[in-house]
Amino acid sequence: MRIRSLVAVTLLVATAGIACAAGASSFTGIVGSGRMVSRELDYRDFTGVSAGSGARVTVQQGDHYRVTLRMDDNAIDLMRTDVVNGVLQFSLRPAGPFRNVRIQIEVTAPRITDLRLSGGATGTVEMRLTDDRFNAVLSGGARLSGRVVADRLAIDCSGGSTATLDGSTRSLSAEGSGGSRLLLSGVDSGDAVVTISGGSRAELTVSNRIEGSASGGSSLIHAGASRTVAVSTSGGSTIRRR
Repeated sequence: MRIRSLVAVTLLVATAGIACAAGASSFTGIVGSGRMVSRELDYRDFTGVSAGSGARVTVQQGDHYRVTLRMDDNAIDLMRTDVVNGVLQFSLRPAGPFRNVRIQIEVTAPRITDLRLSGGATGTVEMRLTDDRFNAVLSGGARLSGRVVADRLAIDCSGGSTATLDGSTRSLSAEGSGGSRLLLSGVDSGDAVVTISGGSRAELTVSNRIEGSASGGSSLIHAGASRTVAVSTSGGSTIRRR
């Protein structure tokens, strides 16, 4: 009986090993090599940046344009870049699934007014636009942090995305859905319009007026003078002053 048990265990282990090997060999996508290479991209006169696919994006202000892309050496040629309607776009060419492919993007520009992150991308931004707007759109679990000073600031988060920003603005527009988080208490805002739903959370600092809506179990926490708070609630949503 013991001999039969040992034989059975041996066969089971061997079968599992074969199955794992077969699973590994059947993957037909791109596996990152682990060898990172850099490429300088010659783009000028854009005012927006768009990236996804888990990219790590750094956007900073400077007198001159500079764009650097860092990726695994066996995948960097699969990255498509182009400027469309003033937005510098990064997108991977269709090549099957990607595994363990790292994407790092560094952008320096005199003025970036639009930032779009999707698909688990992570971004940091440092931008001062005292006479202009800054607009960020996050989706698919994207995350954004940093500091922005702008006349008008608009943040739109969906699909579990998170924006954590400091700075200041005369007018703030904050939209969140699908469990997103708008952690903007570090942004000193004059007026704010907030629209949150689907269990989202917004934290704001407003000196004058807040208006908007909160639905579907969402929560709004606000600080500052906030002389007027005209935010409707439904579906178990809450509003609280910090």
